[in-house]
Order: sequence, then structure tokens, then C-alpha cells
Amino acid sequence: MPRRVLRAHEPGDENHGNFKVYDPASDGSPGPGAGPVTTTWLPESFKWFGDKNRRALSGRISFFTIGKDGGLHLSKAATEILNPPEGSKVAIGINKKFIALKISDDGFTFFRGKGGSINISARAFARLLAEEGWPLPCRVMLTWDEKSKMLVGKKPGEEVTQATQAS
Repeated sequence: MPRRVLRAHEPGDENHGNFKVYDPASDGSPGPGAGPVTTTWLPESFKWFGDKNRRALSGRISFFTIGKDGGLHLSKAATEILNPPEGSKVAIGINKKFIALKISDDGFTFFRGKGGSINISARAFARLLAEEGWPLPCRVMLTWDEKSKMLVGKKPGEEVTQATQAS
């Protein structure tokens, strides 16, 4: 049985993300069957936050919260990215594994919350999400799709593959 090679991965390495792969056999332990390969994350590949810099987080994370009661909340950061003009509406699209938000005349009426966030009341939509298998309540992290001019997030608990992204 060939031994695995010790590889240290730098933050952002395309092959393994931000972790190191160790083979216990390569660190002097007995040959084949010495133990399982372990995965360790590199602490320097993360940006760390705590009480000291909690305010730095305010308004920087784009997310969408969906409550069981139909209360939908778009974070301040996501609102700033989407930037809907006063009087406009926000449409919400879903498919098997993703949710998307965009400005549209056919969307939901919204109101601005404290600190610049957006709130939408849509009980029927929340019931539809539950019927489609969305875990409610949930929080969905959002990414801006510049080409389509919309915020997109992955359904909680779903794996994303190339085939999924194409659907």
C-alpha cells in the first residue's frame, strides 16, 4: 500500500480548500494500516471575530431569514447590495436547491426595518417554502450574481455540485 504524501495547503488552494492532509504513516509511525488519514483546518485561512470586533460585523454579512410565520428579513448588507429604490418590489424565486431575490414589479411589497434592512410579510410564500422542503425557520447566506442582478442563496442542508449550479 503506497504512503500518502504530506501536503500543506495555502489559504485558497483549489485542490483541498484551506486544510492540510496528514498520513500518520509519514510521520514515523509503522507502515501500512498505521491509522486513518486526518483533515486539519489551517487557522490562518480564517478571518477571526469576537467581542472585540463585533461591531465590525454589523451590516457586513449578506443573509436572508425566513420565519415560520411568513416574516422575511433581508440583512442590511444584503439590502445595500440589492439596493431597491423606494416604491419598488422584491421578487423571490426558488428552485430545488436555491433561492434568489431581485427587484421586480411583480415582487413583494417591502418595508424598511431598523438600520436599513428590509422586511417582507408573506405567509403564503413561507407555507410554499415549507411544502417545497425548506426547513423553517432558516437563515440563508446570500451571494450577489452580477450578471443576473440578483442575490442568490443555497437551501440549508443541500450540497452544491456543478450539476446543481447548472439547474
